Amino acid sequence: MNSRKIVVTGASGFVGSCVVEALFTAGGYEIVPTARRLIAGARVARFGCRLQPTDLTDRAAVKELVKGAEAVVHCAFGGAADHEQLIPALLEESAAAGVRCFIHISTTEAYESQQGTLDEDSPLQSSGNEYGAVKARIDAQVRSYADKFPNLVILRPGIIYGPLSDSWTVTPIKRLLQGWSPDLNTMQGIGGFVHIADVCRTILLLLSRPVSGLRVYNLVGPEVVTWANYFEMLRKALQIAASAQKTGVSEKAKLGVVRLLLKKLPTGFRRKITNLVTSVPVGGRMVAGWRRLHLVEPMSADKVLYARTVRYSNARLIQDGLAPRVNLTEGIQQSATWARQVGLV
Repeated sequence: MNSRKIVVTGASGFVGSCVVEALFTAGGYEIVPTARRLIAGARVARFGCRLQPTDLTDRAAVKELVKGAEAVVHCAFGGAADHEQLIPALLEESAAAGVRCFIHISTTEAYESQQGTLDEDSPLQSSGNEYGAVKARIDAQVRSYADKFPNLVILRPGIIYGPLSDSWTVTPIKRLLQGWSPDLNTMQGIGGFVHIADVCRTILLLLSRPVSGLRVYNLVGPEVVTWANYFEMLRKALQIAASAQKTGVSEKAKLGVVRLLLKKLPTGFRRKITNLVTSVPVGGRMVAGWRRLHLVEPMSADKVLYARTVRYSNARLIQDGLAPRVNLTEGIQQSATWARQVGLV
């Protein structure tokens, strides 16, 4: 029996590489992982997959990529300029190639309002270059191709945590190890957490028993949990002592100035400035101090996130037999075990 060809875009990233691993473990698939740069393919190479560096803005390359594919799992994302331009070509060439199932990975950040309870029909953002706004406009583009595929799915995951999650596992662990003391009183917002294993499981289920037509799903876990609970459970699972250390007012002011200056500089120039400053001992100590402060003092956007009380309905997901299974206690324990295994703690 021939293996089913599945193209995974953004395969060098967190979600994409985990999807490749899940497909490899499941077996029966010809996995075609793609990313912009070959050098970024170390995660998928261990599964015997050859990463195909592909510029998704190159229509000829996309046409060759999706030839003979049964499904495309679109995890790639970079920014507004690239991805709002590339998605039509990817959709058009996939449809022309006879791809039966197209799964687009979006986000709950796409919703216009982040208050109350939101289902999949809640209004989306329409303007701006923030991550959620860009994803929302891409969602609209994807929906417009609903009649071109037998199965078209938009998945909107919440906060994806678990092993390899840089934003929601690795960075919080680094913060806790540096003496970060989360203000549990101000972190009573709801985090729409979902474990990476549940994200991958949902995708596998959609590939093995596709739903008909267009389906949009909020993908969040089985529990409603505050950020305070999440960070406290993570700290306890790692057996990190609670810290009483607080960032002083003057330190916060200095950090604010540094963040403002760095934000205005191009990425490459920031690296050059950092390398120049750290080339002398006093500069190295100064940068090390800034980096620690950056870890233990959340950004303004983080504070807004930690205070949000929005809830994302996953009733449609449950109704279609796709309910997430990993509870937070189990998921955080997996994160802690992995962190120890890789030497993070």
